[in-house]
Amino acid sequence: MSLVKTEGIVLKSFKYGDSSLIFSLYTRDFGKVKVLAKGIKRAKSRTAPPGTFSLVEVVFYKRERSELHLLSSAETLKSFSGLSKSLNRFSWAAAVSELLDQLIKGEESNPRIFNLSLKTLSRMELTDESNPEKLFWSFALKLSTHLGYKPKLDACINCGKEIKEEEVFFSPERGGVICKKCAKEDEYYLKLSRESYLIARKLLSLDINKADKFPVDKESLEEISELVKSFISYHTGAKELKTLEFLRKISG
Repeated sequence: MSLVKTEGIVLKSFKYGDSSLIFSLYTRDFGKVKVLAKGIKRAKSRTAPPGTFSLVEVVFYKRERSELHLLSSAETLKSFSGLSKSLNRFSWAAAVSELLDQLIKGEESNPRIFNLSLKTLSRMELTDESNPEKLFWSFALKLSTHLGYKPKLDACINCGKEIKEEEVFFSPERGGVICKKCAKEDEYYLKLSRESYLIARKLLSLDINKADKFPVDKESLEEISELVKSFISYHTGAKELKTLEFLRKISG
């Protein structure tokens, strides 16, 4: 058992006994880890429980033969308190945390995912109230790329030719768009308008700090969300996020 220090994003926490908490963290140096904070809920605890989405510096005892490590100390570096002032911002930030927690399985460092997640939460806190959803779907597209299954949107995944049709087919199974000539009647495709297709390409390529500024209409955002959900579900087996179910309910 070794004592280590790193930065981490708090994905979620849950009770352990009467006075302790277990935190799921996505860390810069160790990937996703779970740490047990013994007695952290006691009034005399020297460590205040960090909130969800917080960026923290943690010191913990890393157990080599266990998935649960022992927290020594935690210092909040950034609380992202602005996210909690808006239900919309908070909910989409929760979707970021939930997606990370669902898709990241092991303790393996990936600085690109860590930095992307941190930048996304920072941007969600600062952007206009109508933009967090755009940021989330851009984040999800980029996350899939960093996890090794980037969707191919620049050309037909079968023949490699540029997609010029007004109606674009996307194959979750093949992981990309396909032209009408290569599409087969017995295969399943999502249909996208050309506008939605071009926006999806832009959200994938744009830096996350610029994605919220790119104009996207509601209909295109809905089509892109279906593309991302079906693609991630097929390649990871992930279920629909509870946060997205909640957002759908409150939106009517």
